[in-house]
Amino acid sequence: MVNTHATNSTHNPLEYVENFLIDKLNENTIEILKYFENNKQEIIDDFLLHFLKLCRLVYKEQAIGFKAPIAYMHIGFLRSSLLTKSYEFRLGMHDENFWLDTDDTSVYWKADFFFQYVEPDTETMQQMVKPYPHISEYEVYEISYRYAQCYLIPATRQIIQDIMIEVFKIPELNYLKLDKNLSIVFGGYMEGGNNI
Repeated sequence: MVNTHATNSTHNPLEYVENFLIDKLNENTIEILKYFENNKQEIIDDFLLHFLKLCRLVYKEQAIGFKAPIAYMHIGFLRSSLLTKSYEFRLGMHDENFWLDTDDTSVYWKADFFFQYVEPDTETMQQMVKPYPHISEYEVYEISYRYAQCYLIPATRQIIQDIMIEVFKIPELNYLKLDKNLSIVFGGYMEGGNNI
């Protein structure tokens, strides 16, 4: 049973919550990676299904001259996913201008298994801060979002690396114009990303 509030009044409640979430982060990363290993082919097949849709979109746009060579493949967690509980990733392909690419080509991939612990952990966190009315809803949301990001990065980097090995085997990529310096980036949509 989790102690839902700091009993020592000298504790910073936000620091207490963040420490709780760091512990959960470490536990949950291990569980996510185990889940992936046990369901690897099914997850890769589902990702490839969505990625092929993206390839078809890009091919059509490049065929009519609307899309420049792809310099960035981006896999992004949507901030709105926390609010809607849709838990989706945005898969996008961008030219050298990245976010300033005027031709948006993207699809959404629902990957619940990444997020299976986010909701219960953030609900526990919300209970932990209830006794502290000076902590705003915005602060709670920001902690939840940072947690979701931190939570996803270690597990996602390894999983996406495994998935991308399969992505680069699909023949459909040969029909796309790709920049010679193609980068694969994971991160929040329109935020800083990490190269994979």
